[in-house]
This record gives sequence, C-alpha cells and structure tokens, in this order.
Amino acid sequence: MGILMIAVRVWFTLFAPDTTLDINVHDTYFIIAYAHIFQILGTWLILCGLGYWVLTLLKIRFINWMFWLHALCSFLLSLTLIPNWYGPAPEMEYFDAWVVMNALGFFGLVFFLFGQVIYVLNLLISAVRRKKVE
Repeated sequence: MGILMIAVRVWFTLFAPDTTLDINVHDTYFIIAYAHIFQILGTWLILCGLGYWVLTLLKIRFINWMFWLHALCSFLLSLTLIPNWYGPAPEMEYFDAWVVMNALGFFGLVFFLFGQVIYVLNLLISAVRRKKVE
C-alpha cells in the first residue's frame, strides 16, 4: 500500500503539479500539495510494513485483529481524500459540499491516527508476549 501511495505521489508530481489542499485555520490558509501528503503516507506505510516484517523475521506472532484494524484505518484516510481531489472548488455556491468534504477528511485523519495507535500497541504487546509462530 505504501508503494502505491508513492506511485500516486509521482503521478501528482508529473501530471498534476498544481493540485493542492487548502486548509483554513483561524483565517490563515495552509496550502499542502497532494504529492507531499502521498509521500508522507507512503513512507509511513512502508515503515509500518517494516515493523511487521521484523516481527515475522523474529518469528513473533502479532495480533491479527489489530493488524486488520490498523490496515483498515490506514486505508480509510486515502478514501476520504478522494472527494477533495475531484470535488467542487471551494467557492460559495459549493459551500455545503465543501464542508462535507472537509468533515470527511477530518474523520479520515482521526481514523488514521487511531489506526497508528493500534499499530504501536500491536507491536508492543506482541513483543512483550513473544508468542512464537509455529
């Protein structure tokens, strides 16, 4: 999944270099390129895969349901960003749709952060329990 995110980052860099995400916080606009978001997400997901790979190399069994919850929460963020890419421009006639898209992005970010807490807990609990894979 991380490699896919980095591939999307390359697509944004080569074919759509002017696509940005505008975030309004207290009358200040923060402009972030989608390519940067995908670069960060892709790198983080590759590092998460590296953590699971190290557990597998050490023959330590990780908690399966926590793995799938982490994967689902990480994937939800990319799904909630899709309406922001192809949705309407942030103009007054589209204000209601824009508010919904921003709410989707916020909840996607909350689920993503929750998934990363689950990831760290999964690694820690698995390392402490040290149940070996048979």
